[in-house]
This record gives sequence, structure tokens and C-alpha cells, in this order.
Amino acid sequence: MAACRWPAERAETPRFAADLEDSYLSARLLAAGETGLPETPFPPTCPFSAEQLLDQDYWPEAQDQAH
Repeated sequence: MAACRWPAERAETPRFAADLEDSYLSARLLAAGETGLPETPFPPTCPFSAEQLLDQDYWPEAQDQAH
């Protein structure tokens, strides 16, 4: 699957922020449904910034291991 490439300046628009919020809420519900878990273990808002999401070199576990 090809990587999605968004211009960095697009991430700063209100539309991008709204789409990200809507997509995350949908993904949270889907994850809860697929795992059989309640929604509460999943963060209520996306734990990553738009910059992190658009950075192809960003890996959350790498950051977690550095601390």
C-alpha cells in the first residue's frame, strides 16, 4: 500500500484537524468493536500530533524506548 503524502502546510488547516478528529473517533469505535473492549482503554483524542502522523520516520515505540 502506498504511503499517504500530505503537504505539511495542509496539516495546519482547520479542515485537516476536523478530519483527523473524526477519523480518530471512528477508529476508536472500530478498535473497541473489533477487540471487544470498552472504549475507555483507548485515548479519547488522538495521542499524536498532525506533524507526528505525517512524519514517515516517526515511530512511537522508538520514542517510548528513548525515555
